[in-house]
Amino acid sequence: EVYQHLVPEGGRVYALGVAIERFLPLYARLRLARALGVLVVATLAGALLFSIFTASPAFAERLSVSASFLAALRYAPGLFYIALAFYLALFALNACYYSASCRSLRFLLREPFWKEAPQISFDAAVMISELRSADAFSDMAQSFIGKQIFLRLGISRAAVREFLEKPRQAVSADALGIAARSGAPICLADVVSAVLSADSDSALFLSSQGASAVAAAGASAWVERGLANIRRSRRVWGRESLGRVRGLGKDWAYGKAWRLSRYGKDVAEVPTFARAASSEIALAGGAGEQVEAVLAREREANALIVGDAGSPREAAVAFLALRIQGGSVLPQMEHKRLIVFDASSFVAETKTKVAFENELARLMKEVEAAGNIILIVPDFPQFIESAATLGSDAGRLLDEYLAGTRIQLIALAETGHFHRTIEPNAELMKRFERVLVPAPDERAIMPYLEDEAVRLEAKQKIFFTYPAVEAAVKASARYFMGESLLDKAADMLYEAASVVKRAGRTGVVPADILAIVEKRTGVPVGALSESERQTLLALEASLRQRVVGQDEALANVAGALRRARSGVGNPSRPFGSFLFLGPTGVGKTETAKALASSFFGSEDATHRLDLSEYRTADAMERLVGSFSGGKQG
Repeated sequence: EVYQHLVPEGGRVYALGVAIERFLPLYARLRLARALGVLVVATLAGALLFSIFTASPAFAERLSVSASFLAALRYAPGLFYIALAFYLALFALNACYYSASCRSLRFLLREPFWKEAPQISFDAAVMISELRSADAFSDMAQSFIGKQIFLRLGISRAAVREFLEKPRQAVSADALGIAARSGAPICLADVVSAVLSADSDSALFLSSQGASAVAAAGASAWVERGLANIRRSRRVWGRESLGRVRGLGKDWAYGKAWRLSRYGKDVAEVPTFARAASSEIALAGGAGEQVEAVLAREREANALIVGDAGSPREAAVAFLALRIQGGSVLPQMEHKRLIVFDASSFVAETKTKVAFENELARLMKEVEAAGNIILIVPDFPQFIESAATLGSDAGRLLDEYLAGTRIQLIALAETGHFHRTIEPNAELMKRFERVLVPAPDERAIMPYLEDEAVRLEAKQKIFFTYPAVEAAVKASARYFMGESLLDKAADMLYEAASVVKRAGRTGVVPADILAIVEKRTGVPVGALSESERQTLLALEASLRQRVVGQDEALANVAGALRRARSGVGNPSRPFGSFLFLGPTGVGKTETAKALASSFFGSEDATHRLDLSEYRTADAMERLVGSFSGGKQG
């Protein structure tokens, strides 16, 4: 009754899949299928040996096969058929399960007999089906999916069991109000959030374990996406999977580019593009669709993908490659081949201006004759600059080919290099349509880091909690400047995995991430230790030992640092910004040195800029750098 009440009408298509999941969860079925597969192979080998030995007793005698072993092999054929029957039955059960559970997933090629996608995800429907008693939180916590969520939150089963045994005010599933986000189907995170918002005691329990309802929703989304990816990958008979199988003879209508094979590779053979994570490709989906629209034009169908370092520029190309492979691109893009051009090898091999220009012209004519090649240049500004070092204008050479209809080019450029090299060239710019790929924010990169954590788990045999991944993102954004947020956060995960592995532990928690931040920056983060708490409380007294007569200034400085360490303040701003005013000798510089020594451990934990050295006309360029000159500050 609860299921019928809470699940939208379209979610009834999950009924068979939900029943299978409740009877035998996915991971249990995967382990059972693996065991049955091994048993089938083993019994088949035994049956074959039995057939060989009974057909040739002399051969068995030559191998000194004992009579008892031969008698045991008599049962192998029967066991083989029994094991095969169970394996096939489980395969059929899984086939029904995957077909029912994948209805809510987004496919490039949906099944023609599937109706509109249900307004609820499969895992959300499974979780609702588990809410059968008068205690919804208990039902959720003891379900298979619920155990996965608490595991990702870093909350042990013992802690959950202890909480459930305590007297409390339980909330039944009938009292839940499950609401989806605007326009989106109901997902697992919505169900979990509804349970926690209705049950205040459970929310307090999460808080006592260092988690929160927001973190629980994030962990739920991680678990749901992982299960969905498993189901999608194992539905090999689906239209999308079969549609990715390349046909025979489709490329026979086009020419070959033999010369290009010396300098280029298919996009599937280049790790930078082929290994783009699914979440990274999802981040670049909008840019990928823009590139597809540009390439489908009649003339000057060339795309220039521009983004900062760490932005998913390559993932936008991977998105297009997947669409071509899946057969879901626009008609103008069918049967196209994406070839990554190794520009650095090309320049290095040609060596001289004449050789470079002649070889480039031959190469472009060959690509033009082939008719189905889309050329990808990973670092287009570098190619232009390298050609210039040889005395050649690559933009001018490419212009006549890019203006035609037979050659298409996807150029990638980092934002700074684009502004310095490509943008000033108006003739070259008019042959391209610029596609901007912004760097993802904290919320957008979480799925990518979760996928990266799963890969590290399989490789290092460790386990990441959701709060640890979240801490890596927030700490990277707050404490490390300059680089791509994606790369900085991923580096934090790699380092944390190595530290935990060396320590002989298996779980990465937020404290491991914060310890790395403290080690790298020297800035105390994370929970306050007892010694740090005493230092903060006595900070004014410590400062007064070195600075005399500045009680108001010292109180302001110490108060700002205490607020920052207690988490009260704007994380997007510095701990404190102070302007010390006064004549020489009153303690302005000494206050800064005393603070560094008292709290950060050493006077060397300061960086001093003497602005009297920045009075000349070039002061700004020396301080913050020169973009036009390519110099750092």
